[in-house]
Amino acid sequence: MLLPSLQQPAQAVGPAYEETYVVIQPCNAGPCLPSPYDEVGWWFLACDGSFTGNGWLPGTYSTYTVVTQGEACEHEPPVY
Repeated sequence: MLLPSLQQPAQAVGPAYEETYVVIQPCNAGPCLPSPYDEVGWWFLACDGSFTGNGWLPGTYSTYTVVTQGEACEHEPPVY
């Protein structure tokens, strides 16, 4: 027997921390001077959930991403 349940709307909560993303593409053909790695994207995730930056996005073809955790975000507790 199914019983009705109280549905509560989902409330968006931002990230727990600010994060900085650096997208790196390794050199696939030489010579790789002065560095075998190129930074090809820089992105920032703010506490309000906005994601801004420039260059290649994290997860773009043949790249890897270095994520640095910043300040803790303070959010209002959900109201039910």
